[in-house]
Amino acid sequence: MLVEDDNAAARLRRAVLGVFLSITRGKDGLSVEAAASAAGLQHQTWRRLEDGYDARAKTYAALEAYYDLPTGLIRRALADDGAMVELAGALGVDTSAVADGKTSATDFLASFTSGRPGVLLRHVSMTYGASSPSDDDLGTVATLVARLSARNARTPAEDAALSALIAWMGELASAKRG
Repeated sequence: MLVEDDNAAARLRRAVLGVFLSITRGKDGLSVEAAASAAGLQHQTWRRLEDGYDARAKTYAALEAYYDLPTGLIRRALADDGAMVELAGALGVDTSAVADGKTSATDFLASFTSGRPGVLLRHVSMTYGASSPSDDDLGTVATLVARLSARNARTPAEDAALSALIAWMGELASAKRG
């Protein structure tokens, strides 16, 4: 388990699922609205999933159909770290560190929810790459910057990552205007 409290573990796994959905949506170059429509969901539902909220069984079934996943995989993943790594692999997230025994499933999943700047930078770059993000995407990056800025005790590496995120966000905003 990621943490001892089952409710907290469930929240963390839902947060990981949200990151995975955001990563795959970004790789596909889709907005929240386009991904939701393609999956047969409302955009508010998709946004809530990316934010780590729970959903109805039919919502998870729609995601499984959209991504051509085995029936029930998402529910299993929300209850078990190993199944979450399986889901990550099925969604195209690199799980080789777990497969190679370099990291445990728990540590792999924790890296997506730790709030470490390296994870934020990796998530942002994997999500947006060289593509032109939408206004919603810039808002997401701004939210990440705000969350990291709000931390009282940042290491020098975190400060450097925060500066890089702010600079990158400025470049993206300038490119959108220009």
